[in-house]
Amino acid sequence: MSTPLDAFGSELTASGDGSAAIGGNVHGNVNINLWRPMQSQSTERRVQQLPTPLKDTQFIGRGEERRKLKQLLNAVKRGKVALTALKGMGGVGKTTLAVYISSQLKVKFPDGQYFVDLRGTTEPLPPEQVMIEVIKAYHPTATELPRDLDAITREYRNTFAGKKVLFLLDNARDANQVRPLLPPEGCGLIITCRYTLDSLDGVEAIRLGEMTPKESVKLLRTLLPFGRATNEDLQTLAKLCSHLPLALNVAGSYLKGHMNWTIASYINALEKSRLDHLKIESDPAKDVEVVLSMSAAQLAREMPDLAATWQMLSVFPGAFDESEASYILDLNETCTKESLSRLLDWNLLLFNTADNRYQIHDLLRDIARKVFVYDSVHPYFADTDKRLALASHRHADRFTQFLLSISTSIASGGSIHDRGQLDRAMQAYAEVGTWIQSQYAVSGETEAARQFITASMEFFYNAVQEAVKKTSVSVVSLGLQSNVPNGIYLTAGLMMCMAVYSHFDRGDTLFAMKCWSLAKDICGTLDGIICDSFEESLLKWRARLAAHANIHGVFNLPLILIPS
Repeated sequence: MSTPLDAFGSELTASGDGSAAIGGNVHGNVNINLWRPMQSQSTERRVQQLPTPLKDTQFIGRGEERRKLKQLLNAVKRGKVALTALKGMGGVGKTTLAVYISSQLKVKFPDGQYFVDLRGTTEPLPPEQVMIEVIKAYHPTATELPRDLDAITREYRNTFAGKKVLFLLDNARDANQVRPLLPPEGCGLIITCRYTLDSLDGVEAIRLGEMTPKESVKLLRTLLPFGRATNEDLQTLAKLCSHLPLALNVAGSYLKGHMNWTIASYINALEKSRLDHLKIESDPAKDVEVVLSMSAAQLAREMPDLAATWQMLSVFPGAFDESEASYILDLNETCTKESLSRLLDWNLLLFNTADNRYQIHDLLRDIARKVFVYDSVHPYFADTDKRLALASHRHADRFTQFLLSISTSIASGGSIHDRGQLDRAMQAYAEVGTWIQSQYAVSGETEAARQFITASMEFFYNAVQEAVKKTSVSVVSLGLQSNVPNGIYLTAGLMMCMAVYSHFDRGDTLFAMKCWSLAKDICGTLDGIICDSFEESLLKWRARLAAHANIHGVFNLPLILIPS
């Protein structure tokens, strides 16, 4: 007997014990397809597929996420289906948390616990294949299961109807892959995913971010032998790992297994090239770059234009707002917001609701810069250098204009006493200064450097005047080497005056010393540019600065502040 079809030619399948599907064809023949239970209860098997979880003493942090996840899964007590999703960037610990919570709650799901890797970042499994394998695991003798998506979905839901089963679907690709896999009432589901699943009705999403500094240090302590590292060492190491759980685990495991590496030497290696040293050679799952680059490769394959956008945004060493992104990308406000939203959906951007600013995670920034390398020979790869150079020039131009605008505001009677504006100005100086250093060192770039230095001097000169008025500073002495040409002092001198203002206004000595260090670095790199091209201008600025701040010479001291 042929299979019954509906009016559109689709197969009709009965979906309940004793029910029938009735259909026909254009010749007037009528077919009846009876549905029969697939297996008797005697062939059912309580499947327990969960990986081994971390011990309670090994699991660090995530207190709020654990509480919320347990609360959501308790919906099964009320006869409902409990649907939850953990989303976040790669390496943030989604699977570890999901396995840990699933193991704690498995007593609530006595009919079985299933773990399926959906391979969302490589070659996503079709939902039909997943359902067939799950049903076969529950009914080992099952045969002749339908391959059609609608039919196997009905079989899947009938199989687990009335059961208390927990499904952990790891590494999902998107909502289309997961939607057919949603189980019937009484079951629980935890999904882990790097991408947004917001379109899935009834699924409560929990976003995982990086660990807190305190949690990061605590995690490293569990991995390293007692007394191997000081608290200061662990804080530095945690920061270099950007508080990402995978990176922290890799760093701790590497040091534990390589006693010939001191903490200091490993920290030094990470400072020079983090991704090269955040890996365990024999285990790809513990190679931070390999894990994080999976998302990058998929983005390049599926949405190359968005990948190019992400690459251009990597020129920001810190946070940025939509207007700054728009300038870099040369897009209007709407297009910029849409692009940033898509990158948030991919968890390749962070967003701070407190100040409405975006940021690429520190460990993702280097990956973003070479996003097209990860997809073999991508056609967009050839333009990588050109694309980054264009973004870098726009970035320098944007912040040069920013410094000039603040400078003009101060000169017109405005103030930068506001801490937020001061921080933004200092960030602008640091961001563009760092880029100028690298560009000049690599290609001898000079025009952007000239513009930036001019804007910086204008800004710092006006800032110095305000600082003098507010702090009554009469002498600022700079500790520069005597063999450096006098013209070089000026940028550092202006920077130090800003540090003076910062020190008196905020009582932050560390910030002042950071300014000092940055100024020396920039002056050393831009030696030729300042001396050759700006000597006359520098002498003018130096005279104006001396008239207001009374710089009386150079001493071999980092920073001397003498109130009048």
